[in-house]
Amino acid sequence: MGGVRQGVAIKGKNFKIEPRSVTLAECQQRCLDESCCKSIDYATSFHRCYLNNIDSMDASESLENYKDFQFSDKKCTEARCMTLSFIFILCYYFFLSGEGGGVKKVSSSCVNMKFILALGVLAACLDHGRIFLGAPNVFRNSSYTKNFREHRSAIGLETVTDGITKTIPVLIDSFITPIEELSKQGKDDIIRMIVTARESRTTEPAPHEDDARAMREAMSTLMECTQALRDEIKELRNQVKTLQEQMDGKNEVQASDTIPLLTSSTPLMSQVITTTLKTTLYDEKFKSDLILSNVTEEEFDARTFRSRFEEARQQSDNLKKMRMRPSRTHEERAKITEKVKIAKTLNDEAKAAGTQHSFSVRDNCEIWKFEKSVEGKWKSVKDWREPNTERSRTFSGN
Repeated sequence: MGGVRQGVAIKGKNFKIEPRSVTLAECQQRCLDESCCKSIDYATSFHRCYLNNIDSMDASESLENYKDFQFSDKKCTEARCMTLSFIFILCYYFFLSGEGGGVKKVSSSCVNMKFILALGVLAACLDHGRIFLGAPNVFRNSSYTKNFREHRSAIGLETVTDGITKTIPVLIDSFITPIEELSKQGKDDIIRMIVTARESRTTEPAPHEDDARAMREAMSTLMECTQALRDEIKELRNQVKTLQEQMDGKNEVQASDTIPLLTSSTPLMSQVITTTLKTTLYDEKFKSDLILSNVTEEEFDARTFRSRFEEARQQSDNLKKMRMRPSRTHEERAKITEKVKIAKTLNDEAKAAGTQHSFSVRDNCEIWKFEKSVEGKWKSVKDWREPNTERSRTFSGN
């Protein structure tokens, strides 16, 4: 917001710089001394002093400490309180020093931040901020503070949002004027130009207004046609529903005439057949389970059972696939139990001796010996015989 400032004209006096320290704390205290500035929340604000060159169009310098103020050739000290976001100015005033000594406070008021924001955005848009609409002249006397509500109403700054959205386009459109001519105009002329530009924007028809009106009329006609079609569809649906009810009534009358003895308690032929089949299948399944549970081990034929099972599985989707594995008789189970004990003893002896040998019982109840080769593969030792037995290897069933 630190744009260029024009000169402050004080009649009958020639002001010069005041050679004394103006620290940030003192500037902040001067803000707080003003009755209209006591509402500023400094927890969310930023306070800084600036030195403005009144004689030239240079940008303002930041006054951070006493040396900046003491050795500067500026003639005016401007104090300003801003929000932390550096967008809104909350307090704005000048300090000048006169010939007879003492300090002259040119203007001191907490001005409306909405008007300052509008002028600041305009200053950034026009010639890179080389003009600030004569800000010292605008805030030169206290009468502006009293009449500010009237000026704000004249340019339409009712709220912050409305002020920015409504006034900024008007300001940018209005000041397409050379800077030399604009600098000669006063505050009232500038406000009058803003009001005139806004009124002209209000009275001028919006671009493509005719096209928009035609589009609205077309949309209205389309909506009417759509509503008419919806009404017709609703009427057709009602007619179809009435015809369907009439057809259902005729079918009931014909059925009662052709089959007078048929009542709701008489079952249909399909229901009778379905019930009979379900009962028959249940009885067959029960008989099959009973037969299988009572058959002895000698009478059971695995091949016949498996064939019948496959036929039943093809006709039923719920019957799962059967998994078959070899079975042994009582004598075979006793023999293989003995062989397992012998194989375990041989494996324990080989492990204790540290040899690469392994013994396992095959399905034909024989014990085989395996030896681990150099390549790490286990191979059967063919010339090995079980202890105290004659080994005759058969490969059936393996």
